[in-house]
Amino acid sequence: MRLAHRFAAFAAALLVASIAHGIAGSSRIAEPGRPATVSESLPQGTAEFVNLPSRTEGWNDWFSEWPNDVNHYLYQAHDPAQINALIEQFARIQSDRLQIRLAPLPEPKGLGWTTSLKTGNGVAAVFSIGDQAILDRWYEQLDGRRFGVMEFTGKPIAVPPTLTLFVDHQAIDLGSLKIPPQISVAAGYLPTVSEMPVKIAPATAQPAEVKSDKTAPPPVPADPAVEAATRRIQTYLNQRPARPDAASRDGAR
Repeated sequence: MRLAHRFAAFAAALLVASIAHGIAGSSRIAEPGRPATVSESLPQGTAEFVNLPSRTEGWNDWFSEWPNDVNHYLYQAHDPAQINALIEQFARIQSDRLQIRLAPLPEPKGLGWTTSLKTGNGVAAVFSIGDQAILDRWYEQLDGRRFGVMEFTGKPIAVPPTLTLFVDHQAIDLGSLKIPPQISVAAGYLPTVSEMPVKIAPATAQPAEVKSDKTAPPPVPADPAVEAATRRIQTYLNQRPARPDAASRDGAR
């Protein structure tokens, strides 16, 4: 929960900073049935994964003057065998930071900051990846290591190759997943921004107090399907063996 609060605070600061600098939007970077161009600075194997036949669309969300290095690619699947084939190809990407996220939803609702997807899109998985070369160039030209209300305390770190699986999709059966042990697995939604080591400048003025006689709206009831999927994910993670590198780190402590 604390992590969620920190992310929400960062997201709010990012939006404030970005709005002050310009506009936001999304760009289509891949279309179904057509090869997509992939930067040579990305890990080996990325282009092959992005251009699998099961990939449909690709999107890049952007803010003016922001690095906009994170791309998202959508994948269709009809059964667990196709999901495992996707994971097998994902594992061939040459990176020691491969990660899979398990989302308690039947499909994605949105990508990044501005791209919304239609209900019933049928997407089973989303591949997200950031470009460290783009981040490095952007960081080096920052004036005073500041962007809006954010002051950078270190270099940004790109989103690693991440495959988000939507657990309530008909093609996904947690018990049938074949995930190599070197891939990190966690619950969560797809990543939206690269890791930004920043501190937020304090506000220069306090907002005026707003008085209202209206009572707070009632809390939104929890979705039973999401709660059930969340429990299945947690059970799966509890039963999954620890990564070999994680075990070695624990033993060294």
